[in-house]
Amino acid sequence: MANLIKWGSPTNVTAPISGASINAAAGSLGTQYDNETNKHRFASFQVTATHGTAPVAGEAWLLYFVLAQDNTNDEDGGTAVQPQKPAETFFAVRAVTSAQKVTRFSVLLPPFKFKPLLWNDTSQNATSVTLDMEVYNEEIQ
Repeated sequence: MANLIKWGSPTNVTAPISGASINAAAGSLGTQYDNETNKHRFASFQVTATHGTAPVAGEAWLLYFVLAQDNTNDEDGGTAVQPQKPAETFFAVRAVTSAQKVTRFSVLLPPFKFKPLLWNDTSQNATSVTLDMEVYNEEIQ
């Protein structure tokens, strides 16, 4: 009988970013997640944000992982420094001022400690910004 590969049960991680106000062209650096110890392969992320003025439809929030590959020093990236590498994923928004929730799943996680950096690449400031994270692996059955 062949083995089946299925999704494992997701585990909620305390929101790395909660209730932040983030200006356009700025970011919020979340709490560190120790994936060197936890060894999860995937995560789903959900951004909740309210824009004071409607952004242009299709603009996005960008998610970066700021790595501490040597377990001590974080690579470049922070509230005022956008990393000069591709984003791990993005969350496109609608042109509305009401609260928006956008989810991405199957985001591959690095095997290091990292901090999620949520970068506001929309044209508008936002309040009540939260980044939720759930981690999971595959299971062979």
